[in-house]
Amino acid sequence: MKKVFLKVLLFICIVAVGSPAFAELFQNGGFETGDLTGWTVDYGKRNAGAETVNWGTAYPSEGNPAGVIGSDGKVATAVRTDNLSLPVGQTSTILPYVGSYMALLNDSNGNFHATRLTQQSSAITAQDIADNTKIYVDWGAALVEPTNNNTAHSPSDYPFFEIDILKNGSKIDTFKINSHNAAVSGWANIGTMNWDNNSGIIYYEDGQFVYDLASGGFIAGDKITVDMFVADCGLGGHGAYAFLDGIGTVQPPPPHGVPEPGTMLLVGLGLVGVAGIKRRFRS
Repeated sequence: MKKVFLKVLLFICIVAVGSPAFAELFQNGGFETGDLTGWTVDYGKRNAGAETVNWGTAYPSEGNPAGVIGSDGKVATAVRTDNLSLPVGQTSTILPYVGSYMALLNDSNGNFHATRLTQQSSAITAQDIADNTKIYVDWGAALVEPTNNNTAHSPSDYPFFEIDILKNGSKIDTFKINSHNAAVSGWANIGTMNWDNNSGIIYYEDGQFVYDLASGGFIAGDKITVDMFVADCGLGGHGAYAFLDGIGTVQPPPPHGVPEPGTMLLVGLGLVGVAGIKRRFRS
Protein backbone atom coordinates (compact mmCIF):
# COMPACT_ATOMS: atom_id res chain seq x y z
CA MET A 1 0.00 0.00 0.00
CA LYS A 2 2.91 2.34 0.74
CA LYS A 3 4.13 1.93 -2.85
CA VAL A 4 0.64 2.68 -4.21
CA PHE A 5 0.39 5.83 -2.08
CA LEU A 6 3.84 7.03 -3.24
CA LYS A 7 2.84 6.47 -6.85
CA VAL A 8 -0.32 8.54 -6.33
CA LEU A 9 1.73 11.38 -4.83
CA LEU A 10 4.24 11.18 -7.68
CA PHE A 11 1.45 11.37 -10.27
CA ILE A 12 -0.07 14.41 -8.56
CA CYS A 13 3.35 16.11 -8.64
CA ILE A 14 3.76 15.31 -12.33
CA VAL A 15 0.34 16.79 -13.11
CA ALA A 16 1.13 19.91 -11.11
CA VAL A 17 4.56 20.40 -12.69
CA GLY A 18 3.19 19.67 -16.15
CA SER A 19 0.57 22.40 -15.83
CA PRO A 20 1.88 25.71 -17.25
CA ALA A 21 2.52 28.43 -14.67
CA PHE A 22 1.62 31.58 -16.56
CA ALA A 23 2.97 34.96 -15.55
CA GLU A 24 -0.06 36.99 -14.53
CA LEU A 25 -0.64 39.89 -16.92
CA PHE A 26 -3.05 41.88 -14.74
CA GLN A 27 -2.81 43.45 -11.30
CA ASN A 28 -5.42 42.77 -8.62
CA GLY A 29 -7.59 40.70 -10.93
CA GLY A 30 -9.42 39.18 -7.98
CA PHE A 31 -9.85 42.53 -6.16
CA GLU A 32 -8.39 40.93 -3.04
CA THR A 33 -6.94 44.28 -1.97
CA GLY A 34 -10.54 45.12 -1.06
CA ASP A 35 -10.62 47.94 -3.58
CA LEU A 36 -10.04 48.68 -7.30
CA THR A 37 -6.25 49.14 -7.10
CA GLY A 38 -4.62 48.63 -10.51
CA TRP A 39 -7.82 49.32 -12.43
CA THR A 40 -9.00 52.46 -14.19
CA VAL A 41 -12.59 53.49 -13.48
CA ASP A 42 -14.35 55.63 -16.07
CA TYR A 43 -17.85 57.10 -16.11
CA GLY A 44 -20.07 58.12 -18.96
CA LYS A 45 -23.55 58.93 -20.20
CA ARG A 46 -25.54 56.28 -22.06
CA ASN A 47 -26.59 57.53 -25.47
CA ALA A 48 -30.23 57.27 -26.52
CA GLY A 49 -31.12 55.01 -29.44
CA ALA A 50 -27.78 53.20 -29.56
CA GLU A 51 -25.76 50.72 -27.51
CA THR A 52 -23.02 53.30 -27.08
CA VAL A 53 -21.68 55.49 -24.27
CA ASN A 54 -20.25 59.00 -24.20
CA TRP A 55 -17.27 58.30 -21.94
CA GLY A 56 -15.57 60.87 -19.77
CA THR A 57 -18.85 62.54 -18.82
CA ALA A 58 -20.12 61.71 -15.36
CA TYR A 59 -23.90 62.13 -15.53
CA PRO A 60 -25.51 63.52 -13.50
CA SER A 61 -23.17 65.49 -11.25
CA GLU A 62 -23.02 62.87 -8.48
CA GLY A 63 -21.06 60.59 -10.79
CA ASN A 64 -21.48 56.85 -11.23
CA PRO A 65 -20.72 54.24 -8.57
CA ALA A 66 -17.94 51.66 -8.62
CA GLY A 67 -16.82 49.61 -5.63
CA VAL A 68 -16.45 46.12 -4.21
CA ILE A 69 -18.54 43.41 -2.56
CA GLY A 70 -17.21 41.50 0.45
CA SER A 71 -17.34 37.81 1.31
CA ASP A 72 -20.75 38.25 2.97
CA GLY A 73 -22.24 39.48 -0.30
CA LYS A 74 -22.73 42.98 1.10
CA VAL A 75 -21.57 46.12 -0.70
CA ALA A 76 -18.36 47.33 0.93
CA THR A 77 -17.81 50.65 -0.85
CA ALA A 78 -19.29 53.18 -3.23
CA VAL A 79 -22.41 51.60 -4.71
CA ARG A 80 -25.76 52.73 -3.29
CA THR A 81 -27.47 50.14 -1.12
CA ASP A 82 -30.75 49.47 0.62
CA ASN A 83 -31.21 48.62 4.31
CA LEU A 84 -29.76 45.15 3.81
CA SER A 85 -26.52 46.60 2.36
CA LEU A 86 -27.36 44.99 -0.98
CA PRO A 87 -27.59 47.00 -4.21
CA VAL A 88 -30.88 48.91 -4.27
CA GLY A 89 -33.79 46.62 -5.17
CA GLN A 90 -31.76 43.41 -5.05
CA THR A 91 -33.20 40.74 -2.76
CA SER A 92 -30.89 37.80 -3.54
CA THR A 93 -27.35 37.84 -2.12
CA ILE A 94 -24.58 37.52 -4.71
CA LEU A 95 -21.28 36.31 -3.21
CA PRO A 96 -17.79 36.96 -4.64
CA TYR A 97 -16.95 34.40 -7.29
CA VAL A 98 -13.30 34.06 -6.24
CA GLY A 99 -11.78 34.87 -2.86
CA SER A 100 -13.16 37.50 -0.49
CA TYR A 101 -13.96 40.41 -2.82
CA MET A 102 -15.26 41.22 -6.28
CA ALA A 103 -15.91 44.44 -8.18
CA LEU A 104 -19.35 46.02 -8.56
CA LEU A 105 -20.10 48.60 -11.25
CA ASN A 106 -23.18 50.87 -11.34
CA ASP A 107 -26.52 50.20 -9.62
CA SER A 108 -30.16 49.49 -10.45
CA ASN A 109 -31.22 53.15 -10.57
CA GLY A 110 -31.47 54.69 -14.02
CA ASN A 111 -30.52 58.19 -15.25
CA PHE A 112 -28.25 57.29 -18.19
CA HIS A 113 -25.34 56.05 -16.04
CA ALA A 114 -22.53 53.97 -17.50
CA THR A 115 -19.53 52.69 -15.54
CA ARG A 116 -16.39 51.09 -16.95
CA LEU A 117 -13.42 49.19 -15.53
CA THR A 118 -10.28 48.75 -17.64
CA GLN A 119 -6.68 47.61 -17.34
CA GLN A 120 -3.91 47.26 -19.90
CA SER A 121 -1.58 44.30 -19.35
CA SER A 122 2.14 44.34 -19.11
CA ALA A 123 3.91 43.45 -22.36
CA ILE A 124 3.21 39.91 -23.51
CA THR A 125 6.30 37.70 -23.71
CA ALA A 126 7.26 34.97 -26.13
CA GLN A 127 6.70 32.48 -23.31
CA ASP A 128 3.11 33.73 -22.84
CA ILE A 129 2.46 33.08 -26.53
CA ALA A 130 4.16 29.67 -26.41
CA ASP A 131 1.99 28.73 -23.46
CA ASN A 132 -1.12 29.62 -25.45
CA THR A 133 -2.23 31.90 -22.62
CA LYS A 134 -5.93 32.64 -22.22
CA ILE A 135 -7.59 35.62 -20.56
CA TYR A 136 -10.41 34.81 -18.11
CA VAL A 137 -13.15 37.02 -16.71
CA ASP A 138 -15.74 35.80 -14.23
CA TRP A 139 -18.70 38.10 -14.81
CA GLY A 140 -22.21 38.64 -13.56
CA ALA A 141 -24.77 41.11 -14.89
CA ALA A 142 -27.92 42.46 -13.24
CA LEU A 143 -30.07 44.18 -15.87
CA VAL A 144 -33.45 45.85 -15.35
CA GLU A 145 -35.87 44.93 -18.14
CA PRO A 146 -37.94 47.96 -19.30
CA THR A 147 -40.54 45.97 -21.25
CA ASN A 148 -41.92 44.51 -18.00
CA ASN A 149 -43.85 47.79 -17.62
CA ASN A 150 -42.95 50.05 -20.56
CA THR A 151 -43.12 48.80 -24.12
CA ALA A 152 -41.92 52.13 -25.57
CA HIS A 153 -38.28 51.02 -25.41
CA SER A 154 -36.62 49.89 -28.62
CA PRO A 155 -33.90 47.19 -28.55
CA SER A 156 -31.29 49.91 -29.01
CA ASP A 157 -32.33 51.45 -25.69
CA TYR A 158 -32.20 48.39 -23.42
CA PRO A 159 -29.69 48.35 -20.53
CA PHE A 160 -26.65 46.28 -21.48
CA PHE A 161 -23.37 44.76 -20.29
CA GLU A 162 -20.23 44.41 -22.44
CA ILE A 163 -16.70 42.97 -22.31
CA ASP A 164 -14.17 44.13 -24.92
CA ILE A 165 -10.68 42.78 -25.59
CA LEU A 166 -8.23 45.24 -27.17
CA LYS A 167 -4.87 44.53 -28.79
CA ASN A 168 -2.54 47.53 -28.56
CA GLY A 169 -5.60 49.75 -28.20
CA SER A 170 -7.71 48.25 -31.01
CA LYS A 171 -10.81 46.16 -30.25
CA ILE A 172 -10.51 42.55 -31.41
CA ASP A 173 -13.26 40.74 -29.50
CA THR A 174 -16.58 41.61 -27.82
CA PHE A 175 -19.13 39.94 -25.57
CA LYS A 176 -22.44 41.81 -25.09
CA ILE A 177 -25.86 41.12 -23.58
CA ASN A 178 -28.90 43.38 -23.16
CA SER A 179 -31.73 43.18 -20.64
CA HIS A 180 -34.41 41.90 -23.01
CA ASN A 181 -32.27 39.01 -24.24
CA ALA A 182 -31.49 38.30 -20.60
CA ALA A 183 -35.17 38.21 -19.65
CA VAL A 184 -36.23 35.88 -22.47
CA SER A 185 -33.18 33.63 -21.89
CA GLY A 186 -34.34 32.64 -18.42
CA TRP A 187 -32.03 34.74 -16.28
CA ALA A 188 -32.86 34.70 -12.55
CA ASN A 189 -35.18 37.28 -10.99
CA ILE A 190 -33.16 38.76 -8.09
CA GLY A 191 -35.36 41.73 -7.19
CA THR A 192 -37.28 44.74 -8.48
CA MET A 193 -36.11 48.24 -9.29
CA ASN A 194 -38.40 51.10 -8.25
CA TRP A 195 -36.91 54.46 -9.15
CA ASP A 196 -38.30 57.81 -10.31
CA ASN A 197 -41.77 56.37 -11.11
CA ASN A 198 -40.18 53.55 -13.10
CA SER A 199 -40.01 49.90 -12.17
CA GLY A 200 -38.75 46.66 -13.61
CA ILE A 201 -37.51 43.18 -12.73
CA ILE A 202 -33.77 42.84 -12.12
CA TYR A 203 -32.54 39.84 -14.13
CA TYR A 204 -29.22 38.22 -13.20
CA GLU A 205 -26.86 35.70 -14.72
CA ASP A 206 -23.15 34.93 -14.44
CA GLY A 207 -20.60 33.20 -16.60
CA GLN A 208 -16.94 32.95 -17.55
CA PHE A 209 -15.61 34.85 -20.56
CA VAL A 210 -12.50 33.32 -22.15
CA TYR A 211 -10.24 34.84 -24.80
CA ASP A 212 -7.35 32.87 -26.32
CA LEU A 213 -4.27 34.97 -27.16
CA ALA A 214 -3.42 32.54 -29.93
CA SER A 215 -6.52 33.66 -31.86
CA GLY A 216 -5.42 37.30 -31.89
CA GLY A 217 -2.07 37.01 -33.66
CA PHE A 218 -0.19 38.45 -30.69
CA ILE A 219 3.60 38.79 -30.76
CA ALA A 220 6.08 39.54 -28.00
CA GLY A 221 5.75 43.14 -26.85
CA ASP A 222 2.03 43.45 -27.60
CA LYS A 223 -0.30 44.57 -24.84
CA ILE A 224 -3.82 43.42 -24.18
CA THR A 225 -6.56 45.47 -22.55
CA VAL A 226 -9.65 44.16 -20.77
CA ASP A 227 -12.48 46.71 -20.96
CA MET A 228 -15.71 45.90 -19.09
CA PHE A 229 -18.72 48.16 -18.68
CA VAL A 230 -22.43 48.33 -17.97
CA ALA A 231 -24.96 50.99 -19.02
CA ASP A 232 -28.48 52.06 -18.04
CA CYS A 233 -31.28 52.17 -20.60
CA GLY A 234 -31.16 54.78 -23.36
CA LEU A 235 -34.29 56.53 -22.09
CA GLY A 236 -32.81 56.93 -18.61
CA GLY A 237 -35.44 55.15 -16.53
CA HIS A 238 -33.99 51.67 -15.95
CA GLY A 239 -30.64 50.67 -14.52
CA ALA A 240 -27.99 47.99 -14.85
CA TYR A 241 -25.00 46.83 -12.84
CA ALA A 242 -22.24 44.26 -13.13
CA PHE A 243 -20.13 41.97 -10.94
CA LEU A 244 -16.53 41.18 -11.98
CA ASP A 245 -13.95 38.80 -10.51
CA GLY A 246 -11.13 36.36 -11.32
CA ILE A 247 -9.67 38.44 -14.18
CA GLY A 248 -6.32 37.20 -15.48
CA THR A 249 -4.42 34.43 -17.23
CA VAL A 250 -4.81 31.80 -14.52
CA GLN A 251 -8.22 30.17 -14.88
CA PRO A 252 -10.46 30.78 -11.85
CA PRO A 253 -13.35 28.51 -10.95
CA PRO A 254 -16.48 29.65 -12.81
CA PRO A 255 -19.04 31.63 -10.79
CA HIS A 256 -21.23 28.60 -10.18
CA GLY A 257 -18.25 26.82 -8.63
CA VAL A 258 -18.33 23.75 -10.88
CA PRO A 259 -14.90 22.03 -10.63
CA GLU A 260 -12.93 21.75 -13.85
CA PRO A 261 -12.03 18.20 -15.05
CA GLY A 262 -8.41 18.64 -13.94
CA THR A 263 -9.53 19.68 -10.48
CA MET A 264 -11.87 16.69 -10.26
CA LEU A 265 -8.94 14.41 -11.16
CA LEU A 266 -6.77 15.80 -8.39
CA VAL A 267 -9.62 15.57 -5.90
CA GLY A 268 -10.22 11.96 -6.88
CA LEU A 269 -6.54 11.10 -6.54
CA GLY A 270 -6.49 12.77 -3.15
CA LEU A 271 -9.42 10.64 -2.01
CA VAL A 272 -7.65 7.53 -3.25
CA GLY A 273 -4.59 8.49 -1.21
CA VAL A 274 -6.65 9.16 1.91
CA ALA A 275 -8.39 5.81 1.52
CA GLY A 276 -5.00 4.11 1.22
CA ILE A 277 -3.71 5.74 4.38
CA LYS A 278 -6.90 4.76 6.25
CA ARG A 279 -6.55 1.11 5.20
CA ARG A 280 -2.89 1.15 6.18
CA PHE A 281 -3.67 2.32 9.70
CA ARG A 282 -6.44 -0.28 10.04
CA SER A 283 -3.99 -3.04 9.10
